[in-house]
Amino acid sequence: MLFALLAVLTLAGQEPTHFSQVMGGPRAYNVYLPANYAASQKRYPVIYWMHSYEAGNDTRGEQLAAYAAKHDVIIVDSGPADTSGNYRLYLPELVDEVDRSLRTIADRDHRGYRGSMSRDCWPCGRHRRPPTSLPA
Repeated sequence: MLFALLAVLTLAGQEPTHFSQVMGGPRAYNVYLPANYAASQKRYPVIYWMHSYEAGNDTRGEQLAAYAAKHDVIIVDSGPADTSGNYRLYLPELVDEVDRSLRTIADRDHRGYRGSMSRDCWPCGRHRRPPTSLPA
């Protein structure tokens, strides 16, 4: 169990990047994986943590990593909102990137959005799903 938790924390420390057409440049995001992700071929639902202009927060990252390690869910921290480009339109692009690069259940019934920007971002196109509370 300790090895699995360390693997999740190591993966969570990485910031995958991709080129964003919407934002006009590279974008980084954090991924927090369930403890059994590496050992299984299972597909997982995704929670997108959308926050606005918050500074980095190590405590929040640790909490997201701990939650993902205990639950069968992938958590994607989108990073702070950017003042260039159209951040509200970025979500569908990020969802496509995550669905391409991770084993997700790639439909809107298995996506959730939380964080201070979730109310602004959830109506974005075909990926929309109203935000719901995270279970304990």
